[in-house]
Amino acid sequence: MILPILFSKEHIDIDKLANLSNQADITPRKLPYGIKACVLQNTLSQIHWHGRDFNLSNIPYITIEDVISCNYDIDTYLEITTAQWFVLKDRKWVKGKNIIITNYTEAWVRGLPIAIDNVQEEELVDLTVVSDMLLAKDCVLVRDNATTIPGIRCLPYHSFYTESRDWIDFEGGIGHAWLPWCDNYHQFVEDNIAQLPYKTKTYTALLGWDKRHRNELHAVLTKSNMEGYLGGFGYNAVEHDHPGRIQHDRFIAKEWLWESKVWLSVETHCPTTELPHKSNQMSSITEKTWKPIAMGMPFLIVNNPDCLNSLRELGFNSFIEVFGCYMERNFVDTIDNIVDILENFDSYDTQRIQEICKHNYNRFIELTSDDYRKHFMDKLGIAYA
Repeated sequence: MILPILFSKEHIDIDKLANLSNQADITPRKLPYGIKACVLQNTLSQIHWHGRDFNLSNIPYITIEDVISCNYDIDTYLEITTAQWFVLKDRKWVKGKNIIITNYTEAWVRGLPIAIDNVQEEELVDLTVVSDMLLAKDCVLVRDNATTIPGIRCLPYHSFYTESRDWIDFEGGIGHAWLPWCDNYHQFVEDNIAQLPYKTKTYTALLGWDKRHRNELHAVLTKSNMEGYLGGFGYNAVEHDHPGRIQHDRFIAKEWLWESKVWLSVETHCPTTELPHKSNQMSSITEKTWKPIAMGMPFLIVNNPDCLNSLRELGFNSFIEVFGCYMERNFVDTIDNIVDILENFDSYDTQRIQEICKHNYNRFIELTSDDYRKHFMDKLGIAYA
């Protein structure tokens, strides 16, 4: 059995909380305490109670007072977010208890250094977030991350997969912001795969906001002689034929797919030789990678190589058999390898690339959101109940 914990304000370090006020997993609107505490990042609660206003008022929970006094079934697993875990004044109560620490949509653990250019937070590093996990009888860490931490049972949960899967209208087009121009998803993907030998541009690279690995890729591709769609929110706007369309981060223009041979998935985090201890703990798979899989595109990933294990486990093919092991533990080498592949793309086995695209598309259709959630719960091996 799994229950989220209801914390009282007196258990929270308010100064720490104030310093995190603008972060994605905890804001003034996402308080970590009280009955209205936000459970958006409580992975298990999200899986089983999705859409219940993202707070504890409408779902089963246990108070921290009952936890401390052991007034519950000791075999129960207690769920807490990584943000809550970080801002607690004291974590010694966890000794001898079962806990699941979760971050539903992000890869990081608050307190551990992270290599994000605009979120350095060196003053907020607190390595006791890991040492205190080891006090538990059993600790499970769940986040959108394929990497592991020694001594901790780590499981990735790919919330961006279920988001990508749930946004598709398989009977017609695609709702929301993805493909407003598409009225037959299946037909387009099949045609797009068949179109591969006739495409005129080498790549599409949507970079989002500027970060070091994205700056490097942007600089290298800009200097190259290859034609492609390149840009992002922190760069130039990416060209497309949909005037008036807001460039939402989920939006995909038809020409980015129809005219480009390869989709470059430039993920949120990436290893760097300068900060290996930081970036090596990050290996998320977001919509940036699920987009080409869903749309029948060959793809190359700028990310931590550990992400390939998750793709393989879920039944997807990452094209390593075609392009070789191009992903390194630092983004400069990965980008150099990717550019070499792009420059020689026409020399690779087009038919095999198309077969892999078709396989990934079929697997995307086959693995429903419910199937994925069941796969995760089976791997977790703990009933929510």
